[in-house]
Amino acid sequence: MKKLSFVIPAVLAVACADVTGPLSSLAGTWNGYYISAINTLNLTLEQRGDSVSGIGILAPDNWSLQRFETLSVVGTYSRPTATLDFAPFGGGVFHFTGTVVGHRLAGDDGQADSMVFQRR
Repeated sequence: MKKLSFVIPAVLAVACADVTGPLSSLAGTWNGYYISAINTLNLTLEQRGDSVSGIGILAPDNWSLQRFETLSVVGTYSRPTATLDFAPFGGGVFHFTGTVVGHRLAGDDGQADSMVFQRR
């Protein structure tokens, strides 16, 4: 009975851990989309300290984009706030600021376009 009384509190402690708090790192693969334009944007990110970098693939929405766009991604992550700059190769930069809650990153690009990402 002593083993069981030790195991149950340990299992409960792990099960009740806060999984809704912000992640310690943005490293990994994120699937996202623009809420207003229905474009999907998938990110593969790395993080060193507060610095974030990676690539993004912006998929066509059948209206404005005629092909997939590859974007470079650079920025910072200071829990829970992420600030990312997306730059198409050979194009201008657009900015994103969002908040991480659990495995979800939501925010906007400062021009009324909301974006939501889910970590895979």
